[in-house]
Amino acid sequence: MNKRLVHIAACAMLLSACQPGEPEPEPAAEKGAPLQEMAAQNNGLSLTVRNVSDSALRLMIQNGRNTDFTYGRAFRIEQQLDGTWYAVPFKKNRDAFEEIALLSPPRKQTIETVDLGRLQKPLEAGKYRIVKAFRSFSIDENGRSVYGTEFWLAAPFEIEN
Repeated sequence: MNKRLVHIAACAMLLSACQPGEPEPEPAAEKGAPLQEMAAQNNGLSLTVRNVSDSALRLMIQNGRNTDFTYGRAFRIEQQLDGTWYAVPFKKNRDAFEEIALLSPPRKQTIETVDLGRLQKPLEAGKYRIVKAFRSFSIDENGRSVYGTEFWLAAPFEIEN
């Protein structure tokens, strides 16, 4: 019986070794960002970069409507190279974000600080944009949360030498 189990285990190992491996994913720098055209304002909401340092970026979210908008901590930094936007990679295990709904109240400004220390390398001189997702938010007459369709905003900024 033991001989048979050893034989089955050996065959399984040999067969699994013959399987083709997973294809190597393309490096992020070789694939363009999924959305090349994005505005810094939409639906009465605007996104502006206020300050950039080596470790952080201060972002102003201006809500010009009588509607609440929600957004999360997640962000993406993209760099423009030869007219195409590319995602700037995060450090290993630093690409996950806390799932939390932050609120941009009606007719108010919100300042958000973004940790650039999550990125694989410090940003070099060039053209960049920060990309964030938003959606409208309200509560219906039954007290249930109602979310609008998600949309993306991208605020451009430059790093100089």
